[in-house]
Amino acid sequence: MNKIFTKAKITLTSLLLASTLAFPFSSVSAIEVPTPPTSPEAPTAPTAPTAPIAPVAPIAPLPPTAPVAPAAPTTQTTTSQSEPSGPTNTGNGSGSENNSSTSETNNTEVVNVNDATVTNNQVVDVETGGNEANKNGGDASVTSGNAGVSGGLMTDINNNTITIGDLCGLGCSSDFVAANLKSGDGTLNNADGSLTNLVLINNSNNLNLTNNSSLSASTGYNQASKNMGSGTIVSGDADVVFTTINFCNNNGINATTADYNIVDNQSSDLWIMFPTGVAGGSGLGQLGATNNGNGSDSTNDASTSSNSSTLIDNNNNLVLTNDINLYANTGNNTADKNMGSGNITTGDANIASNVINFLNNNIVAGAEWLLSTVNIFGNMTGNIILPRQADLTGCGGCTVDISAGNIGNGAGTDNSANTSIDNQAVINQVNNATIGNNLNIDANTGGNSTDKNMGDSSISTGDTSVSSNLVTVANTNAVGQGDTWWLVIINNHGTYTGQIMGASDGAMIAGSG
Repeated sequence: MNKIFTKAKITLTSLLLASTLAFPFSSVSAIEVPTPPTSPEAPTAPTAPTAPIAPVAPIAPLPPTAPVAPAAPTTQTTTSQSEPSGPTNTGNGSGSENNSSTSETNNTEVVNVNDATVTNNQVVDVETGGNEANKNGGDASVTSGNAGVSGGLMTDINNNTITIGDLCGLGCSSDFVAANLKSGDGTLNNADGSLTNLVLINNSNNLNLTNNSSLSASTGYNQASKNMGSGTIVSGDADVVFTTINFCNNNGINATTADYNIVDNQSSDLWIMFPTGVAGGSGLGQLGATNNGNGSDSTNDASTSSNSSTLIDNNNNLVLTNDINLYANTGNNTADKNMGSGNITTGDANIASNVINFLNNNIVAGAEWLLSTVNIFGNMTGNIILPRQADLTGCGGCTVDISAGNIGNGAGTDNSANTSIDNQAVINQVNNATIGNNLNIDANTGGNSTDKNMGDSSISTGDTSVSSNLVTVANTNAVGQGDTWWLVIINNHGTYTGQIMGASDGAMIAGSG
């Protein structure tokens, strides 16, 4: 626009200059006549010249023509499949030579080394007994209240939980395709892809664990003797509830944990479920090579190779000693040598003990693996519903769709499509465990004496109840591909009224398999 306008200005100036040179005056004046010596006839006055024609104004230059907007590009619709996720030669011109190469290497290394020496010492003594009412001038009586102990010891140490995407328990490939697509006639196309996955996991756990626990509850050891009247003793109930959980030296790969804590009052069922969206397997992957829709007389070579290696080394060494002493007593009362009668009535003595050892276990899951702990610190009324197989949604394992194809290529083409896959898994598990469980459980309502009384004597003892569960799961190696694993541990530190659905009576641990 600026250049065109400048030229027009110059042209206008040139035209004005030319007019000035051709026409120096705009009008002509009359010429003065000289006086002759004689008086000749006066000449006829000349005709005044015609006034010059005024110059024609130059024609203004035409404004420049606005440029024509370029036509919008034509949109081409392609109905073929999405672009492959790998080396690709596509839409190249005739007679061209095209090489596409991709090499991908993924290395993952996890090393866990745990060394621990742990000693737990617990001593709990609750007593309302040990009372004396002796040598009184009249009747004497002793009544002791109830005594209860509810405790627990949980050791959770040297455990490794590892989550690696696309591990699929044993390693597998994701989408990776090499392709030559819709290149012109006489082209030479080569697409070469290489995918390498390497996963190294090394877990080493060493533990020396000693648990020394002593819990006692007593309402007995009362005396009402040598009184001038009668001697009477009534002792209350004694209850001891104790749970020991040792969860040590365990390795879980692609595992999920879910803890439930009951700290107040709950009056409803508790459903143990896998968290939403949890799945260890990655589902379906695609590995392939394809030549599709290339022109005549072209040469097409597509090749893909995948190499996946998984090396897992688990080495667990453990020495465990559980020394547990539980004692509940309402007896050992004395009402002797009274001038009247001697009477003793004892309360009940109850002990519930649970020892759970989950040690040196290695679980490599291909689908779902859930570890759940239910901790009851408050009061719970309701059932605990364990996972059911019908509720689980494992991916069914990790599978890979392998393909190689030559499709719709032109006449005289030379096509080669090759796909190779090599998956290797090496799992070494070494577990050494020395476990000593020493339980000394004593519930007593007896040992009472009403001797040498002048009147009638009687002894009535309460009931004794002992419930003891000892579960040890150790040195277990589980390798699953497409399976579902779960383990639920119930740790009761409060009051629980209900039923554990799916577990045997009295059990505090349950699992699949």
